[in-house]
Amino acid sequence: MSVNIGFTILLMLSLIAYMAYRLFLRRKLEVLITLSLQVVAITIAILGFTDGVKTTNSIEACYVVLGIVIPAGFFVYDYVIMMKKIKRQGVYQGFIQPAPRNNENEASDSRNYLKPIIRERQVSELMRDLSINKDDILKNIKKSLTQAQLYVNGKDYDNAYEIYVPIVKLIRNSPGLLFNFANVCYYKGNYNEAVYNYKKVVELDESLANNSSEGKSIFETARHSKDTPDTKSEADIKYEVFAVYYNLGNALFRTNRYEQAIEYYKKALDINPGLEDANENIARALIAAGKTEEALDYYKRIADNDSTNYNVHYVIGKIYYDTKKYEEADIELNECLKLNSEYTEASELLGKVYTKLENYEKAVLEYLKLTKLSPKDHNAFYSLGTVQYQLGQKKEAAESYKKVVEIAPDSYKGYYNLAVTLDDIGNQEEAVDAFEKVIEIKPDFIEAYNNLGIILSTQGNHMKALEVYVRGLKKNPEEYSLYYNMGVTLSEMKRYSEAVEAFKSALEIKSEEYEISYHLAAALIELKKYEDAVDVYKKAMKFKPEDSELYYDIAIVYTLLKKKDIAIDNLKKAIELNKEIIEDVKSNTIFRSLKAMPEFKELVS
Repeated sequence: MSVNIGFTILLMLSLIAYMAYRLFLRRKLEVLITLSLQVVAITIAILGFTDGVKTTNSIEACYVVLGIVIPAGFFVYDYVIMMKKIKRQGVYQGFIQPAPRNNENEASDSRNYLKPIIRERQVSELMRDLSINKDDILKNIKKSLTQAQLYVNGKDYDNAYEIYVPIVKLIRNSPGLLFNFANVCYYKGNYNEAVYNYKKVVELDESLANNSSEGKSIFETARHSKDTPDTKSEADIKYEVFAVYYNLGNALFRTNRYEQAIEYYKKALDINPGLEDANENIARALIAAGKTEEALDYYKRIADNDSTNYNVHYVIGKIYYDTKKYEEADIELNECLKLNSEYTEASELLGKVYTKLENYEKAVLEYLKLTKLSPKDHNAFYSLGTVQYQLGQKKEAAESYKKVVEIAPDSYKGYYNLAVTLDDIGNQEEAVDAFEKVIEIKPDFIEAYNNLGIILSTQGNHMKALEVYVRGLKKNPEEYSLYYNMGVTLSEMKRYSEAVEAFKSALEIKSEEYEISYHLAAALIELKKYEDAVDVYKKAMKFKPEDSELYYDIAIVYTLLKKKDIAIDNLKKAIELNKEIIEDVKSNTIFRSLKAMPEFKELVS
């Protein structure tokens, strides 16, 4: 046993604990890799220490580097960063800082057109609200609030929240403090808590603003009076009330209380009639509440007041699109693109509008423009390929789908459409490869198995086709279409008994799919199981009692059974349902034995 190795192991254990704690806080890939290497290194060291494994100098050097040198580098780095922050901010924030969390989802929210809330007030403004005389307390509060704002600026809302909570509990009469705290709650996604605190601000400030009659001119007034710098002016109070109304509207919107949100947006507009953000948010709240027509009126008013607001035309166009008023959507989206020709969302939606109108030529032009504006957007090429396919431009569509999978190699839909298009233009070998790629990416995609099996069958590769269906059934054991296509392939191979079993399995899963019955009955006829075939046809009639083809096929079976009268009765019913099959009856050699019968002659005359 070596004392040196024992000391090394103790040091490595300490560094492992440090790196594990760092991984818990930071959750970075490089930290995870380093920690894994440390575990490998200490395992080798322990084995060498217990004489279970002989180690060489090079191996010992390796585990020293992996277990001590590299993690020590992280330790030194964290220490240097900590000291820099202490010097810069004057606050000790911990040896290892957690990774900042961004909970503000304004851009990615499904209602992502909601305008952002108004920013929180400066710390200097907050200090004016505080009714505390002790200089040392004020300094500490200011220091904490400054740190909280640094966290907010870095989008580390959890730490900012933790600073505000005790201060808000201590100081209950500061509208500015509550306003900022409510903003932090909003950023964190604690919308109900934000609503509560915004309403507390309203309670504190609203009464002070009730008697103001300055109107819009208050926003032209300086925020603070020069004569009384420590006293809020009437304009200041009005501004604060307007801001809290607006932000409260946003918080209520996020909690799906749309009517209340609209009420507070309107209160904000009463103070500042020029606030177009509030008008737009009212319109969005009306849409969310299902009041589409009222929302349109709001957006149209905004568009009338601001001829340069292209986004409003886009939203109006989207409303028309969602309500299936495609001609109106076309007008609004073109107006939007006149104002901003590079607005990709408008181009994409306009392409969809033209597709709905079946104006595929215009849709192609719009999507071509979109691919130039966003050459890395695989969805643009996907949409382009779809309308090109509709126009019959299948070679061009194939090229578009190839661009899709080039940009997004994991797009199984891109590969699937590429495969279908390649098959249509006769490029079956590439189609087979593309279908295999679909299955690789999405192993439960049923249509990929079906289409691949069908191509292989048409190529004469029946065994490979059966293998594909078996693979598909392992992933989708209850999918009737895979059994159905397997039965068709087995019938083509003249393996009728196995085909019967496959068709029966398909019908067990989906008994109402009567087309399976045709193939099952045909396979039974090939096996000369005529009575069984008749039973299958009769069961199919429950789902399609007026199908002339069913009666025609039953007549064939009864003719084979030499039950001529029953065959004639079914032929009569088939012809009543579809007189066009008379020529088929005349030319079908199976009915040769019936031709001498007067009833048959009467039917075909």
